[in-house]
Amino acid sequence: MLGFDYLVAGLFLIFLIYHRAPVLAYLVPVGVAIINLALKGLFHLPRPSGLTFDAFPSGHATFFLTLALVVYFLNYKKASIFFFLAALVIGLARIYLGLHYVTDILAGFALAYLLSFAYRKYL
Repeated sequence: MLGFDYLVAGLFLIFLIYHRAPVLAYLVPVGVAIINLALKGLFHLPRPSGLTFDAFPSGHATFFLTLALVVYFLNYKKASIFFFLAALVIGLARIYLGLHYVTDILAGFALAYLLSFAYRKYL
């Protein structure tokens, strides 16, 4: 699964470069990731395995849905379908592998939506 994550992130960067996206399109995922890390430290909830903490909200779910929303808000609706599906697959895989609870993933998706939507008018 690790390789798929990097593949999606790499394709996102290639997509932005190819379409000469505005600088903010690169910065939104970074800003959302920083806010996600702050929330993880605030909640400090365990993973299903119980081995580590900081599972809520899911960073993977937040980050990859943010990528999909940035592509969507840049008006590349068809291309965004790939990124939305990738975010869904990554979220489901994190649950299946026992790395997150369903609530971690849903909270990550909600955070991505709320924060990305705030930047929508600037993209």
